[in-house]
Amino acid sequence: MRDGQGLGSDADASEPSAWEEWLEWAQRLLSLSGHRAGAVRIAVLELFARDGSCLLSAREVIARLDEHGVGSPASAYRLLDEFVALGLLRRVVGRDGLARYEQAHPERTHYHLVDIRTGAVRPFTDAALEQAILRVAEHHGFELDRHDIVLHGIQTSRPHRALPDRRP
Repeated sequence: MRDGQGLGSDADASEPSAWEEWLEWAQRLLSLSGHRAGAVRIAVLELFARDGSCLLSAREVIARLDEHGVGSPASAYRLLDEFVALGLLRRVVGRDGLARYEQAHPERTHYHLVDIRTGAVRPFTDAALEQAILRVAEHHGFELDRHDIVLHGIQTSRPHRALPDRRP
């Protein structure tokens, strides 16, 4: 599920990915809020920027940092809380009661497919779904702060068909 190469994976190094754009945004926000760019702080940001997966538990973050000899459990927990407070990460509590963390970005929304057999989490985006959510909120006179969609099921062996990108 996770590749173990460096602090994260580089799916396509030829162009900046959404993850790399998030890293730049996060570093700017940290700088503007007066936080130093220490080694552990940067390592945690890079982990979330380049991992390619979401919903990492604190234990997973600590293990990944430990693999590279960076930081301590206490500093990892402190930074996760700090990044949530700054709006860089979102804390999502699953049905199992375990808190997991993922990137937060005001302009990028993604959703999750969770395989209930393996626990694998696959992030996805869908412009049509996003527009439908906004239409429903507007129809009901509701101003959204945020929204979460997690689809739980079993990954099948059927071939994947790309969804058409139905942008409005």
